[in-house]
Amino acid sequence: MAQIIMMAKEYREKPSSLMDIEDPFTAYCFDEVCYMYYGKALDDKGRLKWNLISWEDKKKGNNEDLINFIVKTSRK
Repeated sequence: MAQIIMMAKEYREKPSSLMDIEDPFTAYCFDEVCYMYYGKALDDKGRLKWNLISWEDKKKGNNEDLINFIVKTSRK
């Protein structure tokens, strides 16, 4: 997710545009999650806290895992 957010910032595009999400509501939800996640992943100097972006374990996750991860880290 961090790579998508960084690319969106670099190219001045919405993350949903980079992912080619066509449904307006889905695009809105995806963009909001990206912006919320990005805001929580910055330190006081605006640098990315990479330790928040990596998974706690090395297993591959699915969408539900991603949502749970975002909810968990947004409560810190």
